[in-house]
Amino acid sequence: MMKYNIQKFGFDFYPRCWQLEISHLIFADDLFLLSAGTKLSMIVFKHTMEDFEAISGLRSNLQKCNLFAVSNTNGLYQEFFVFSGINKAIHPVTYLGVPLLSSKLGNRDCNVLVDKMVKRLKSWANKKLSYRGRL
Repeated sequence: MMKYNIQKFGFDFYPRCWQLEISHLIFADDLFLLSAGTKLSMIVFKHTMEDFEAISGLRSNLQKCNLFAVSNTNGLYQEFFVFSGINKAIHPVTYLGVPLLSSKLGNRDCNVLVDKMVKRLKSWANKKLSYRGRL
């Protein structure tokens, strides 16, 4: 649907995505929409989401949606927050516990994720191992 609407209405790709014409990425039940942040792109996104809802009967939970703006040179993002009902994301944006950065991730960037994993492993070990095994 996104590809069809891009061809039908036009679209302003994010500068690093235009050569490959990447407008969206999907992972499991998560959807990333990528654009240059122009009014046209925002209208195409909104129109596509409305079409998807009408056809599938599924609705996006806008309370769980976030918009991350790389720059706000023309004030369109504020207009889009009102237009779409999507919340503004606070930098750094995290996905699955890892911050989304344009630079290489360092050890400190992953500490939160590592701490969660260690905590979960300890909890699992305490539940599944015998007293002697825990000792």
